[in-house]
Amino acid sequence: MPALAGQKNSDRASFPGRRIGGGTRGECLMSSQPLVALNPVNNLGITASDRPTVYFAVPKLGGSYPVEFVLQDTDGNVVYETALAAGKTKEIVGIRLPQNSLKVGQDYHWSFAVVCEPEDRSQNLVLSGWLRRVSSQMASSNESSLQARLEQVQSAQKAGVWSDAIATLVELRQAYPDNDKVLRQWAQLLQELELNAVFEPSMIGQL
Repeated sequence: MPALAGQKNSDRASFPGRRIGGGTRGECLMSSQPLVALNPVNNLGITASDRPTVYFAVPKLGGSYPVEFVLQDTDGNVVYETALAAGKTKEIVGIRLPQNSLKVGQDYHWSFAVVCEPEDRSQNLVLSGWLRRVSSQMASSNESSLQARLEQVQSAQKAGVWSDAIATLVELRQAYPDNDKVLRQWAQLLQELELNAVFEPSMIGQL
């Protein structure tokens, strides 16, 4: 039984972009931990939320650097943009989109850039990916217990609503940093996202 309305055959296709940034580019990168977008392998995050959050793992950099986030529709129109600072400590950065900024069934392209050298943009650490909002047919629940929320994560994963699964689990990692069930689910999520080899499972910070 399908869990979502509005999914496309392209859901499993690979979308252009970059989930992992690092290497020698960017003088501000001071550790072996790369910049990482918590996005599915095909680089298309799917959400049923009217106000989703996109998450990034930012390593400790050589200080505090400007970060630019831009969301565009497929015509190149800017839907949302914001700026912040990050890099003093390793952390998970969440970019929460404005309510109802995404139309159901539409694809949106985002970019997340750490500005290492304002005068030389080629030195920036840049990630990019895609986001699509769908209408959900999954049963909603007001149950807020840990077990219920873990089940919500599992249901979202099975339905392919990866952005919502990621968002819920990041919240649980913050609320229950030492809980064995949460840690196991977190490790499983990183493995399914194929990020376990590049992402420090212990890295979780204030959003």
